[in-house]
Amino acid sequence: MAVGAGFLAQTGIFGNSSASTEEDDTEYINTGSHDYESYAVAQWPAYIVLPAQYDSTRFAAATAAYLKPADGALVQKTTVIWTFEDAARYAWMREWLDADTRSDRPAAARAADMLTEAASWPATVRADGGGVVDHFSDVARAARDGDRATVQDDALRYADDDQAILEQAR
Repeated sequence: MAVGAGFLAQTGIFGNSSASTEEDDTEYINTGSHDYESYAVAQWPAYIVLPAQYDSTRFAAATAAYLKPADGALVQKTTVIWTFEDAARYAWMREWLDADTRSDRPAAARAADMLTEAASWPATVRADGGGVVDHFSDVARAARDGDRATVQDDALRYADDDQAILEQAR
């Protein structure tokens, strides 16, 4: 079935919340397949807006590569989308920090608006087991309030991998 859909990354296996404690019923994706990165790039959601210096295709490819361990793994589609959302959120935090450093109020306001929007992106909401959306909303509020320390502290918790994604996506 997955082959007929065009991507070997698609396994045709779905989570089943009615038969277990699992809550995610999206398809399991094989990150070890040769076409995984192409599949992932094709899943880039239109609602994820990036700062102007990033190309969404390159950003999606860099993010997909980050999610692919050396020998592959099975992850659900929600994980692929959540990883896109999370990396994009980091890009907006960096954008806000850079604008704040330059005292560029319009750019900082735009980044704060995008951080506010990003707190309610669908995969983030779906994966929230309690407190994640609230946390991202608090960071967005800090950006709107000009609280550099809070935004910077949150940006620091991201791994070097997210910074590498940003560098590859330009």
